[in-house]
Amino acid sequence: MEEALFDTTQVTRSPGKLAAPGGRVMLALALIVLSGVFTACAKPADPVGGDAGVVRGNELRVATSYDELYEALHEAEYDAYAYAGGSSREVAPMEDAVSGSGVFADSAQAPTASADSGASGMDYSATNVQVEGIDEADIIKTDGENIYVLANDELVIYAAQGSDTHELSRTPLTSLGYPNELFVADDRVAVITGSYSSIMPFDGTDEQAGILLEQSNTSVILFDVSDPAQPQQKTVLAQSGSYSASRLQNGVLYLISDYWIASELDPDDPATFVPLIVSGSELTRLAPDDICILPQFSAPHYAVAASYDFATGEKLDAASVLGGASTVYMSPDNLYVTDSQYTREEGEPYTDSVYTVVEYTEKQTTQIVRLALDDAGGLTLAAQATLDGRLLNQFSLDEYEGNLRLALTREEYQYRTLTDESHDVESYQYIDQEPVTNSLIVLSPELTWLGGIEGLAEDERIYSVRFTGPVGYMVTFRQVDPLFSLDLSDPTQPRVQGELKIPGFSTYLHPFSEGRLLGIGYNADEGVMEDVKLSMYDISDPYDVSELFAESTGLSYSDALYDHRAVLVDRGQNLIGFGGDWSSNQYLVYGYDDEAGFVQRAHLELVTDGDEYWISSRRGLFIGENLYVYTGTRLEVFNLTNFERILTLTIF
Repeated sequence: MEEALFDTTQVTRSPGKLAAPGGRVMLALALIVLSGVFTACAKPADPVGGDAGVVRGNELRVATSYDELYEALHEAEYDAYAYAGGSSREVAPMEDAVSGSGVFADSAQAPTASADSGASGMDYSATNVQVEGIDEADIIKTDGENIYVLANDELVIYAAQGSDTHELSRTPLTSLGYPNELFVADDRVAVITGSYSSIMPFDGTDEQAGILLEQSNTSVILFDVSDPAQPQQKTVLAQSGSYSASRLQNGVLYLISDYWIASELDPDDPATFVPLIVSGSELTRLAPDDICILPQFSAPHYAVAASYDFATGEKLDAASVLGGASTVYMSPDNLYVTDSQYTREEGEPYTDSVYTVVEYTEKQTTQIVRLALDDAGGLTLAAQATLDGRLLNQFSLDEYEGNLRLALTREEYQYRTLTDESHDVESYQYIDQEPVTNSLIVLSPELTWLGGIEGLAEDERIYSVRFTGPVGYMVTFRQVDPLFSLDLSDPTQPRVQGELKIPGFSTYLHPFSEGRLLGIGYNADEGVMEDVKLSMYDISDPYDVSELFAESTGLSYSDALYDHRAVLVDRGQNLIGFGGDWSSNQYLVYGYDDEAGFVQRAHLELVTDGDEYWISSRRGLFIGENLYVYTGTRLEVFNLTNFERILTLTIF
C-alpha cells in the first residue's frame, strides 16, 4: 500500500497505527437549549490561514488496518455511553443506533430535461436540481412519455397521455424494504429502498443465499423498462447503512448511506464493524485504505459512498468515512461528505466553597471530506478539514473553479458543572453565550483556507443560501430578512457587496431568469412567522439587490419551503408550482412577469377521500400541454392552459 502524509498541500498515508480520538461524549445538557451528542475534542491544530480556529488543517487519516478501525470504533462506542460533566456515577443510554428503514437526510433532484427550469425548451419538466447535469432521486420521475411513481410500496408506471393517461404496470417492492426514491434514465429505473435485514447477494433468481449479518442497509433494485408494461428486474445492489443521499451523473449512480454499528464489536471479525457492498452476486467488504477516520466522532457509524454503473449495476468503486455524514454535496468533479459535531473544551477544575467546578465551552463544528471523482466512477479520498460552525443544508456548499465555498452559522455556549463529592450532588450552571454569527469560507481543493467573511448578521442564523458563479446570496433572519450579496470573484478576498432588509425571510432561493432570483419563504412581523410568501428579487446588478414583488399565498406551510424537489419552476411555461399545507389538498400555480408581478394561475383543490386528513408530499410536473400532480395516493391531470381537471387516477 502506498505510503504518504497529509499536510496543507497534499494527501499521503502514514504507515503504522495512529492514535484513536479521545475524550468523552455528552448526551444531554438540560439547561442548554441544544440537543444531540457532544464530544470532547483534543486541542485543535493550528488554523490554515484565517482567524484562529476557523479552519483546521487536519491530517486526512486513512485507515491502515482493520485493527485500527476497531480501536477507533471501540473508543467511540465507549464515548457514546459516557456521562456528561466528568462524573462516572451515572451513565446515559446511547440512542438506538438503528434508524429503521429509509431514513434519509439530503433532499434530492434529477437530471435535467429542463434542468434550468424552462430554459432548455424541452416539452416536459424534470426534478428541480441544485447542480445542472447531476440528477438527484425523487418519488416521481418522467422521461417525457411515461410517469414513474413510488406509491404504497410499489413501482407504478403510467403512460402520460393527458385524458388517456393509464396504468402500464405495477411492481411490488416490499421484499427488499421500504422504497424511498427512484431514478429514471436510458430505459432503466433504479428504486432505492431501505430496511433492517440481512444483506444477501442476488444471483438473478428468486433464491438468495448467504445470510451475512443483520444490519440496516440500503438497496437499489435496478429494472429494465424498455417495455414499461413489463419491467424486468436486472439486479440488486446493496450496501450497509440507512439511505442518506444519492446522485446520478454520466451513467454512474452514487449512493451514500449512514451505517450505524448495532452489533457487538468483535476484533477478530471485521463483519461486525466494517461496511459491506453487494453488487449482484458479488459481495465485498471495504478495505482499510478505502476508509478515512474523522478527527472527532461521537458514535460508531460510517458514511458509506459507492458508485455503480447505472446500466448494469456493476460496482465501480467505494469509499467510507468513519464518523458519518449529515450533509452531502456533489459537484461534477467531487463528492463532499460533511459531518456536524458538537465539541466541548474543558477547563482546569477549581474549588469554590464545597464544590469542584469545571468550566466548559460548547460549539458546533463541521468536518468535511472531499472524495475526488473520475469519469469511470472512481472515488478517491482526497482531503479533509474541520471548520467552526454548522451548515444549513446542501445549498450551503458550492464548488466554483475548483474551490469550495461554504456558508456556516457559528454558536458558542459556556457553562460550568459544580460537584459536591461529599453529598454526591452535581449541578449545571449557565455562564454565557457568545453572539450567534455567520460566515462565508472559501477553501482550496486541498480544503485549506483561501479567504472568508466572518461576523455576518450577529444574533441571526442562516435560512437560505444560493451560489451563482462568482456571486453568493445568503439570507439570515431574526427580525427582518437581510439578503446579503457576496462578491466571490476573488476567492482570497470575498466581500459583502450588498444587503437588502425586508420583513420576512426566504428558505429557498432559485435563479429564475436573467437578473431575477425567486425566493420562497415566510412573511414575518417582529420575528413572528406568518404565511408563506413568494419574493422576486432584482439581481441584474448582483450587488444592488431589490425586491421587485412579493406575494402572500395564505398558506401556513408548504413542503416547498424545505424540499426543493417539491418546487416546479419553468420559465418557458411561466410556471411556479408547489403544494399547500400538509393537512390540506391544495396545489398552487403562479406565473410571473416584471409588469404584473406574481399572478396566481391556479388554486387546485386535489381529490381526497373523506377520511384523508394528511397528505405527506406533493409533486407537480408537466408533459406537453398537461400538468400532472401526484399526492402519494392519486395522480391528477390538468390542462396546462386553463387548469381544468382532465383525469383523476387513484393509485391505492
